[in-house]
This record gives sequence, structure tokens and C-alpha cells, in this order.
Amino acid sequence: MAIFGPDNISGLASELQRENRASHQPSLAAPPDVTPDSHDSPQLAPYIPIVAMPGSESSRPCAESAPREAEDRTVLRTIPDTDNGVHIELAFPDGRRTVVHGRTVIGRTTPVQPDVGTSHIQVIDPTRTISKMHLVLDPLPTHGGTWVTDLASTNGTSIIDSNGQIIALTPMSGHWVDATSTLLVGDVDIRLTVTHGNLECST
Repeated sequence: MAIFGPDNISGLASELQRENRASHQPSLAAPPDVTPDSHDSPQLAPYIPIVAMPGSESSRPCAESAPREAEDRTVLRTIPDTDNGVHIELAFPDGRRTVVHGRTVIGRTTPVQPDVGTSHIQVIDPTRTISKMHLVLDPLPTHGGTWVTDLASTNGTSIIDSNGQIIALTPMSGHWVDATSTLLVGDVDIRLTVTHGNLECST
């Protein structure tokens, strides 16, 4: 044990201060090892970019949309003229006679692109009282007549029956007309008759 006298009081005080500072100064320890253990944490697989091979699905261009289907419009069914030689014949004022086969449109002109399954008869009309597409016939020869529909014509369509009575047809509505009647189309009279045998149209 060291003995301090009056002469070395200051030295004692300095020694106590050094010991006091040494006891309160924290020790600097080495940092802990933070390296992860290979057994404690999963290992990530290395990134490998995926490259599409030529000819694979991913390298093919987007499929083109399917081509639009051609217009597939349903055509109104018509009754074929296969009734053992029975026909509906039209007689015009100029002497022309025409046999009607299936659905037939009568007018002052004929369309550039007629509908499939529909025939057209052009009527010479100097007075221009017949519309371009005036009426349509759906003949049933074995029943002795035809359905007549006025196509909303300008001057309308009328029937002159066997008794001479005139009946105006309602536009866009089918009317049954016996083959003994006459159609009044504008200023033109078209007479209906039923014929038998193989006939040819006169022009």
C-alpha cells in the first residue's frame, strides 16, 4: 500500500482521478460477427433470363383475328313452280304475256343486283305511274292464284275481281288474288290467268 504524505497530496489526487476515469470508460469490444450462417438462411438461386427460342409460342406474333365471315343473309323461302305444268300467266296491254315462276317483283325498272331467288319483270310505262319496284307476286298455281304485296308504291295497287269490283290493297301486306282477276298497277292493267302445259314468255 502506498503511503502519501503532505508533500505528495497533489499526486494522490491525480492518481485518484486517473483511476476514476479508467473505471467509468466503457471498453470497446469487437463487433459481433453478423455473417449469416448458410444453414440458417435460404440461398437464392441465381437469376437466369428466359429467352424465347425461335418457333416457340412466345416468339410467335399475335394471332390475327379470324377473318370476318361473308355476309350470310337468310333468303325468304319461295315455293318452286313444279306443279305439274300449272302456271300463273300475266297479260299486259301491249300484248306481251309472261309466265311467273316463283317470287316475282313487277316495276318500271329492274335492279342492278337482284335478290337471290327473286325474278323481276320490267313494265313499259310511258306515263310513269308505276313505281320502280311496285309490287311482288308469290304465285301458287295449283291453288288458282297468287299472293300480291304492294311495295309501298306511289300510286298503289288495286284488284279488279271477276265481278268488276275494285279493291285497293294495303301497302306492305299480302293479299290473296284469284287468277281470274286483274291487277291495276298505276295506269296499267295486268290480267291474271292460270295456264297449263309448258309455256314460253312472249315479248
